[in-house]
Amino acid sequence: MSSILNPQVGFAILLLASSTALGCKELTKKFDNPVLIPAPRRVAMAQNEAGEGNEARDSARIALASASDVGAEDDTKLYNAKVLVRINGAPVFAIDVLEKYGDVLRQARTQMPPEQFRELRENIIRRDIRSVVERQLLVETMKADFKPEQMKMLNEHLDKLFEREVDRLKTELKVGTRTELEYALNERGTSLQNIRTSFGNNRMAMEYLQMKAAKPKPIDRPELVAYYQSHIDDYRQKPRVRWQQIQLDFAAKGGEAQARKLMASIQADLANRKGFSELARQHSDGPTAREGGQWEWTQTGSLADKELEATLFAQPVGKASAVIERPGMIQIVLVNDRKMADVVPFEQVQTEIEAKIQLERRPGPRKIIDAVLAKAEIEVLEPFADPFVVSPKPQPAE
Repeated sequence: MSSILNPQVGFAILLLASSTALGCKELTKKFDNPVLIPAPRRVAMAQNEAGEGNEARDSARIALASASDVGAEDDTKLYNAKVLVRINGAPVFAIDVLEKYGDVLRQARTQMPPEQFRELRENIIRRDIRSVVERQLLVETMKADFKPEQMKMLNEHLDKLFEREVDRLKTELKVGTRTELEYALNERGTSLQNIRTSFGNNRMAMEYLQMKAAKPKPIDRPELVAYYQSHIDDYRQKPRVRWQQIQLDFAAKGGEAQARKLMASIQADLANRKGFSELARQHSDGPTAREGGQWEWTQTGSLADKELEATLFAQPVGKASAVIERPGMIQIVLVNDRKMADVVPFEQVQTEIEAKIQLERRPGPRKIIDAVLAKAEIEVLEPFADPFVVSPKPQPAE
């Protein structure tokens, strides 16, 4: 093998460095109450490849594995048509997992020994099969829930969206027509129909998750009140004050004597009805000086200076305190408002409570997927494609 690998094959080496000794004691895992009975029509194609009336998207996969490809050195088309897993009877093909790695795999094949390449391909499937199975389950569940006319409208919408993807692919592969694009994709082991299927499945899976995670129904007042009453401790408020401070640091004012002289002047200005906020902005060295010495609501027990806290809850509202002595500084405070212990009224938190309940009821993607998985019947046909075996993260090769 060449000593220099194409950069696009870089991730392949990481995958090959991971353990391939992933067995599975039981290849078939079944759950009660399958969501799709009878199974989708795709099953007919997998069970009888020579049968008539197969769906176009599945026929495209089998068509890639024509008789002329059997025994060929490049087994991409034959391998891509391999059924890895059945979900409620519907097949998941190798190409459903490998399609997005087409270019990387094509280049890796030319730079790796056959055995190493096969190992790479299986490692990719081990790593990605779970997400592909989950996506397919969401798609099949959505199809079972939708009425025929709804599916028709959805497919028409997806067809329009896919035309933009076709234009993007033409630009990327540097071709001008749809036929040329089909040839270019065939060379990469896929087809336009396969890409359309994957494109539609991705969109439908996302749409299903969005539908199931839609905003819950409005919550009535009795339920909101019940939540409020059962969580009443969350809405209790301790005694609290809003206050202002003028703090003079001895070091900042040129010494203790200068600081005391300035404080006396400030007290005289306050007596002459000069604004506390204005004086704080002019003279205070406290952390809120720029805001006029204003502190927001302060609850009991929240200040480290317990003597200052006691002053705040004892000082008459609207009256500046006497000078409070502290090491290296002096200060005065003004209490603007004080509230005793109480409970926030229901009306003030009603909207907040409704948002909390809706958030609790809105299922996340993982919860939605797990609910669908719990009802599914999944048959594993290839040991390395078991979606329930957690593949180890690839480690860099030494």
